[in-house]
Amino acid sequence: MSQKMNPKPSYTKFKWFFPILGILFVLLDGRLTMLFSFFSNSRNICSVQFLLLLIIVAYFCFGAHFYLYTWTIVFGVLYDLYYYGNVGIFAFCLPMMVFLLNHMIHYVRPSLSAYMMIFLLCTIWVLYGSYFMQCIFQIVQIDFVGYMVLYAAPTLLFSALVYYIALLYGRRFFLHRPLVA
Repeated sequence: MSQKMNPKPSYTKFKWFFPILGILFVLLDGRLTMLFSFFSNSRNICSVQFLLLLIIVAYFCFGAHFYLYTWTIVFGVLYDLYYYGNVGIFAFCLPMMVFLLNHMIHYVRPSLSAYMMIFLLCTIWVLYGSYFMQCIFQIVQIDFVGYMVLYAAPTLLFSALVYYIALLYGRRFFLHRPLVA
């Protein structure tokens, strides 16, 4: 009389903690970014992208369902209101990132390098999408090359390091997780 194990793990606990972690990471991302800009004398600004990492991990847990889209819009609105005062920049970029991730995942074989590339492509999308949205709303006055050198490059380097560490410690989760389509 043995019971069959459920092959699909339950992510109900993560589903409950995901909104709390997301709000915490919205606050933490901005505060750590301000701390890094203080240490670099505001010359090179390294943005922390823990919220993106959380959303990508949530995508692999839940898939691109209404739940994830709803929370990415909520996180985007919170991020916009808290840091920019305008709604629309991250409220657009984060759900669009999930949409693009959902279409990009069909062309990827599960490997650590593929997941690293997914993380970096999502970060690039959010960085440049938010830059162009900020230009539309006339929030920034920096040219594209200056943005790439002073903001995007340090952010991508730091994000690559964080994502690599997350992939190494979460290797079993990512490699044994079937890709959600």
